[in-house]
Amino acid sequence: MRLGILSTNDLAHEIEALKKIPATEFEENQAVQVEVSTNNAADGFQSAVQRLPQFTKTTPHGWVQIQLKQKQRAVGYQAMVYVCLPLTEVLAMDGAPRRAGPAKSKETVYYDFNHENAALLLDIIQAFGIASPQHNEDIRQILGKILEVAPGT
Repeated sequence: MRLGILSTNDLAHEIEALKKIPATEFEENQAVQVEVSTNNAADGFQSAVQRLPQFTKTTPHGWVQIQLKQKQRAVGYQAMVYVCLPLTEVLAMDGAPRRAGPAKSKETVYYDFNHENAALLLDIIQAFGIASPQHNEDIRQILGKILEVAPGT
């Protein structure tokens, strides 16, 4: 907001839209399907395939994914949000375009959010909003805090 890429109206609109997401739309509430084979594998084991839902939104400036992953310390799944940026869009820390090639150990790159790619920020907000009820509540609180400290509000 300080850079003028997003406005207080943009964030207020997002908060209102996030409040209206029905529980059936949360990615975390989508069914996990398990297909068990009728044929037994070696030594009495039976093979099974899990199908986990994944939401993806592709844009000209990258894509946002929401994937269900097994919880580390508990039973069940949790929604994880990933932002994938094309290497052609990232810059070296000196501001120059990053050279093509594999990443180096501890390499840091920079992504310049601007008016052209600002919609990607809103897509990221929306992804958190549909990932799970807890993600939705968290992102609305974060946006609310940003609006509280924004100049002119």
